[in-house]
Amino acid sequence: MGKEAVAKLAALALILACSSGPTRNGTSERDAGAMNDGGISTHVDGTTHGASDVRGMSPEVRSAEAGTARDLPVVNDGRDATQSDTRQDAVKSFDVVIVVTNSAAVDGGGQAVRDGMTIEANSGVSDGPIGGSDLALPRPGTCANPIPISLSTMRTEIHASNVGAEHLFDIPCAQNGADVVYSISVQDAQLVYADTFGSSWDTVLFFSDTCPPADKADEAPDGLARCNDDACATSQSQAIALLAYGRHYLVLSGAHGESGEATIHLDRTLAGGGTLLPVPAGTGALAGTTSGVGNSALCEAGGPEDTYWWSTCPDFEGGDFLATTCAGSSFDTVLALQIPRSGVVACNDDDDACGRQSTVGATLPPGAGLYSLLVDGQVGTSAGDYTLAYTRP
Repeated sequence: MGKEAVAKLAALALILACSSGPTRNGTSERDAGAMNDGGISTHVDGTTHGASDVRGMSPEVRSAEAGTARDLPVVNDGRDATQSDTRQDAVKSFDVVIVVTNSAAVDGGGQAVRDGMTIEANSGVSDGPIGGSDLALPRPGTCANPIPISLSTMRTEIHASNVGAEHLFDIPCAQNGADVVYSISVQDAQLVYADTFGSSWDTVLFFSDTCPPADKADEAPDGLARCNDDACATSQSQAIALLAYGRHYLVLSGAHGESGEATIHLDRTLAGGGTLLPVPAGTGALAGTTSGVGNSALCEAGGPEDTYWWSTCPDFEGGDFLATTCAGSSFDTVLALQIPRSGVVACNDDDDACGRQSTVGATLPPGAGLYSLLVDGQVGTSAGDYTLAYTRP
């Protein structure tokens, strides 16, 4: 074969090699690019390449358009080629930057997805690894990360401790030390009670609607003790709050810098939408008027309701409770007695002895806890004046 023919064959082979594009693992990168719908292209050595062509290019690339040569780094940390991040080729032409790794896939919008992160075109090339945030959450028991308490049952007990905690804020009823913040979420208006009876150190309990607490947050017009240091002639605490729909906070702290472990006992009862009043111990009568719209469907009652409540101390011996609206009301009443310590709701609609009025009774268990009684109406229009006669141990 003559020299001229050999030269022609060599030139033809060179043209075929350039048109087929670089290969990796025996596969043409231009062929592999057929699976990529990317719309990004770059001009290199006068040839237009799609985003898929970039994978096989040498790290040393000349841009005919820019007229400059640029050496780009090849990252190789010695890991197996099948692993993610073993090589990073970066090609830059004009304002388009494409980052490709062995584990990356380039989508049709000019984005490289690597290890769950998306790198936009024009965002630049990072020489370091791409990873998640190392920011840690605030420690549990703070306003930023309160410890949740579930009130799925009428009585809940949780183990609590302020050992190792820090002083977060001043609370209104004591000179407090280290604080631990809990969160409580309620769906309906609830009376929520908490105590630390049984602990051996000077505890403080405080209900707040905000965290940090707002000024004068302990002032409760309903007479409830939202913040308490010493209760029932002990150094432990007993706090009660009326909580509306939403998220609220319970703070455990120690008076005068004390700290330790405690069991917090929590009781909750449904509250009505009307008057909220305490019930004194003994025998007596309470007069009231229901009106408006009801808040509770307890005992299948549909009318507006008033709420009467009381709490007991650890030395409470228990006893029989009785309440009635017989001869004290002209509308169809319903009485609902809630006893969280026993998990009991005692209901009465019509007392056989007095028709549409109601009588409810139960034996109260000994020990500390919350109790409440709803004076309700049978249907939405059942409302008006009433007199409630009661005996409370």
